[in-house]
Amino acid sequence: MQGDEQQGVEEAEPVGFRLLWSARFVSLLGSWTLGVAVPAHVFLLTGSLLATGLTPAAEFVPPVLLGPIAGVLVDRGDRRRVMVAADVLRAVAVGLLLLGRDPGDLWPVYLALPAKSVGTVGFRPAAQAHVPAVVGPVRSPPVFPRPGEVSGCRGIG
Repeated sequence: MQGDEQQGVEEAEPVGFRLLWSARFVSLLGSWTLGVAVPAHVFLLTGSLLATGLTPAAEFVPPVLLGPIAGVLVDRGDRRRVMVAADVLRAVAVGLLLLGRDPGDLWPVYLALPAKSVGTVGFRPAAQAHVPAVVGPVRSPPVFPRPGEVSGCRGIG
């Protein structure tokens, strides 16, 4: 009986991991697309290389400042709540991007990008630490890379 219960647990855990991994893949795909679309949008509005170059700069300041301490801060709280709060912050930030429709109205873009990035800096260590809670003692299938490996691909491509 105990072997049957353990087998059921082992079968259920990869499903949770697959759902988490698939959701993170879709989220990263959206982030990568946004990383191309926002600077392109700013360039189309302004024609300015400086304004365009400030968009990735605004997005990369929070990871530089908060990245070294984010994991420590996330470990002090409930990881699920941190992930939900980070996703809400990122959703509000992406919604704020919609307000930047004129060359003179780019302040929402430069406010939203760091806010989205702060949410991402909080979400990533929480999600990476939460994977063992979803998967349990079963190792991830070799077909699925670990979540850190997926986000590491962004720097390559």
